[in-house]
Amino acid sequence: MTREGRKYIIKVLFTISFAFLSTGFYIELSDRLSYTDPRNTASSVEYDKVTITPADKNDVLGFVNVPSGGGESIDPNTGGNTGNNDNPNGNTGGSTGGNTGGNTGGNSGGNTGGNTGGNTGGNTGGNTGGNTGGNTGGNTGGNTGGNSGGNTGGNSGGNTGGNTGGNTGGNTGGNTSGNVTLTPKPSPPPVTDLAKANNELRKSIESIYGIAVSYGSETDGYTVSGITAVSLSTDTEINSALTQLNSALAKYPSGFFQEFSNNGYGSKFKLKILLIKRYTSSGNIGDITGLTAFGNPLVTISIAMDYPFNDSFYHEVYHYTEYFMQMNGANFVSWSDFNPTGFVYNGSVDASLSYSKTKNPTAYFVNNYAQTSVDEDRASTFEYMTASYKADCYNSHEYPIWKKSNYMSNMIDAYFSTVSPSVTEYWERFLY
Repeated sequence: MTREGRKYIIKVLFTISFAFLSTGFYIELSDRLSYTDPRNTASSVEYDKVTITPADKNDVLGFVNVPSGGGESIDPNTGGNTGNNDNPNGNTGGSTGGNTGGNTGGNSGGNTGGNTGGNTGGNTGGNTGGNTGGNTGGNTGGNTGGNSGGNTGGNSGGNTGGNTGGNTGGNTGGNTSGNVTLTPKPSPPPVTDLAKANNELRKSIESIYGIAVSYGSETDGYTVSGITAVSLSTDTEINSALTQLNSALAKYPSGFFQEFSNNGYGSKFKLKILLIKRYTSSGNIGDITGLTAFGNPLVTISIAMDYPFNDSFYHEVYHYTEYFMQMNGANFVSWSDFNPTGFVYNGSVDASLSYSKTKNPTAYFVNNYAQTSVDEDRASTFEYMTASYKADCYNSHEYPIWKKSNYMSNMIDAYFSTVSPSVTEYWERFLY
């Protein structure tokens, strides 16, 4: 039978059993060491000294539901300007010939030549030569010729040619032709050419594949079930991450990612990818390489760039792909046929069954992590299907890993219209 024929038979068979998955997230560890599934009742799962404790069912599975010279009479000089401030001719509170409240020929309320706060030659706050609030010819509170409280030819705080706090040619708080000096706000850091190039590359990726991409400070504070992202901090790191992402996305058929949100589910399957540096947590989380969080309205895949990109990316995207297929009726009912008789996914690991540990082409699992759950078995197998080299476990159609990979390939063919049975896709290179 042709692949085209199998595609539609498979879809009919597996649509019979509709698997409606609950939301949650996938945790991927370096060498795929540990997995947490809220659908399990165990309180924790431990492999190779790495432990992850399941959170509430609604939270976890790899699924998640996450002045020099200014101032108003303010002296910068102690108010100051030409001829004032610590000068031999005057000081705050008085001057030769006068003092607070009086002077020759005057008293409170005012008289010719003086009044409260002023007299010929000086008063509180001023004298010839200047002081707080004043300068040659006048200051706040008065000078020869007038001040508050009045006198012949005077005015409030006035002086020859002056005004409140003024001086010759001055203004409030002023000094000789001076103004209030403001400290400028710091300028934002300049945008580098590489930062501009990164943003343009991001826009191109988003436009071509219909996804959203975040990096740098945009990922600050991203947390899934107590696991927090550490952001990429340099333009060079970001550029490397974007370049690798662009290359990996190009391995999928045209329109593949748009199909997720154009299949009756709208934004429920809209993909957002976060490019981060690594993850951190207050607990022992091991070396997590990627997370897939299923939420509403977005599915968010975060990839830690401190680890090899391709393995993590293809692994996480397969979780996204399988979730979509299962929501459309796919059920991998024959999967157990490719495992050892009696094998159960219960968290235990037998290294003798793993290809990565034994290099035995007849091994049943690509690595130890694949033995921890059926979801991780298929996602880990997809890593090998998209690897840059062909592993020996693909050298015969009779090998269990080849059979698993072929089964997965036929399922993708059946549930994606953008995937054609007549075309050998990137993940099928080692099968046909």
